[in-house]
Amino acid sequence: MVRKLQLIVGKPRGNQTGVPEPDGLGDLRRRGPYERLLTSEWLLAEEIPDEFLRRAAGGEHLFLSPVLRQLQAESQLVALFDVGPLQLGAPRLAHVAFWILLARRASEAGGSLRWGVLQEPGRLHDADNLALLKHMLGRRSWLPACADDLVAWQQTLTALTPAMSETWLLASNEVTGAAFSHQVTIKPSLAEDKLLLTLREGQATKTLQLDLPPTDSCKQVLAGQLEPEAEPTAHSQSDKRFSLKRPPIIAPDGAYVAVVVLDEPALLMLDTTFKRKDAAVKLRRMRWNAGAPPLAIALRGKKPFGVVPDGEQISFWQLGQFPTVSRPQPERFNLPPGLASWSPLGLLKGSGRQQLHLLDRLGNHLFWEASFKATPSARTPAPGITHYLRKNTLAMVQIDDTALLVAHYDEQRRIVAMVQAMQAEPLRQAVIAASSEAPTVLFGELAGWRSNGGLCALGTGNGQRWDLYAFVAGQAQCRATLHMKPESQVLGVLLDAPSSRYLLLTVAPNKRGLVLLGQDYQERVYDSPNPISRITFCDRSGLVAMLTDERELIVFDLRHRRLRRFVGSAGNRQPATSPRFSDLPGAAHSVSALPLLKTLN
Repeated sequence: MVRKLQLIVGKPRGNQTGVPEPDGLGDLRRRGPYERLLTSEWLLAEEIPDEFLRRAAGGEHLFLSPVLRQLQAESQLVALFDVGPLQLGAPRLAHVAFWILLARRASEAGGSLRWGVLQEPGRLHDADNLALLKHMLGRRSWLPACADDLVAWQQTLTALTPAMSETWLLASNEVTGAAFSHQVTIKPSLAEDKLLLTLREGQATKTLQLDLPPTDSCKQVLAGQLEPEAEPTAHSQSDKRFSLKRPPIIAPDGAYVAVVVLDEPALLMLDTTFKRKDAAVKLRRMRWNAGAPPLAIALRGKKPFGVVPDGEQISFWQLGQFPTVSRPQPERFNLPPGLASWSPLGLLKGSGRQQLHLLDRLGNHLFWEASFKATPSARTPAPGITHYLRKNTLAMVQIDDTALLVAHYDEQRRIVAMVQAMQAEPLRQAVIAASSEAPTVLFGELAGWRSNGGLCALGTGNGQRWDLYAFVAGQAQCRATLHMKPESQVLGVLLDAPSSRYLLLTVAPNKRGLVLLGQDYQERVYDSPNPISRITFCDRSGLVAMLTDERELIVFDLRHRRLRRFVGSAGNRQPATSPRFSDLPGAAHSVSALPLLKTLN
């Protein structure tokens, strides 16, 4: 609804006031008043007067040319909502959409929105948080607005200082002779699922027939349920402290999240599902040998597994079927300790055998074989040794139990994506793009890669340029190009199917939230109570797991825009026990981040 309303509302108009004043330097010019003559020219007049006169006669003097800018007053908007009997029901949905739109409109123009109820003259409210939107939605009157209400409001608006740049009236009927810059009449259409809107701005009139959201969403918004609710068991407290050296690990199905325990050789396993409404959050520890910590860890369901470089050997944690192997040379296997992230791991299952795939820091894609048969087949890779698939590998992610998705940089300077199963040759491959440098590669819509679909994002220029590709019939098509700041942290690439918009999931610049970015689009989907220190995004499950500077573990469901888990670390204050997402410290209340109001977008 908001996007459709934006089409008829147009751009805000600012108040241009005062005489144009200098605002910095523009360039140098050959003409101008001598009070703006360059200092070097005056120096020439003192040292070589004849040359100064010659340059003056020839029009060769250089003058400063300032930029003139007319001062613009803040764009203060006032919106009055008719809450009488003719605006009950579906028209109230339009009120909510206009409230969001006008608050955003004022903010983009450097101002703010103040709103009031037509039946309550003189009372103006701010529009800077979700609670005030709920307050507007809760206002009701069984009496229509009268002439006295309009007169009182006209007096209130006239007395406002500074004067409002725009005044909006949203009512069931147009008011003649009233000094409103914009009037919106909202009436139910003959069709049950539509609203008829008319916008009058001066002498111009625009009409729009607006489709309503689904019935369940309408009921939810009209009931004041404007944000998703977290489960009553979402909040808990751990007696362990979480390490901030490594990011959390998410199981592909999203059922479990693991985090390393501080000063202890163990993982803490967190169940993110809500199988029982009255069940408390359970935390389970998985320990390893203190002298040989895993340097690459992944989850399969509730079972973690990893690769452990130990001296001249490589062993496997929680993978008893894989025998210990000799450690290759550093140029063939590079997995140093102390890294700030986990190397990608993938465990593939086949008939009587398994393969463990690893992508090391040098881009080597290697794997190990395990067989459950007494006599392994001669046609399968031999167990007990390290096998190499390729070098210059840029990314690796597991699609399902039988296939990986891999990107590598070939000898022709092309980025090639391939679906890799347990066979030596890939199931299918496709060229994404040619590139003069090895980019950062992110995959999205993993299920689509099985059927010649899927998404891919390539980050180049130190992560400042991101090209978003969609695969159609196996061919890569660039759908969007986004330019980011150098310090931006990009987590994943997504497709918003209803709007066909291609988006990047990023960490907010202040490290306190998650932001979806697209071409001419930005949506802040979550605000963290404290700065984010480590973060992981899982495309298959749609979960984001975060560790804050206060060692809090937060699990957020991006697809449903709701909090899954909030676990406080030992020594930290336990979060509020309210089940509502909005009651978390720092929860998103900004107008652009009303998650369930996405139905109105």
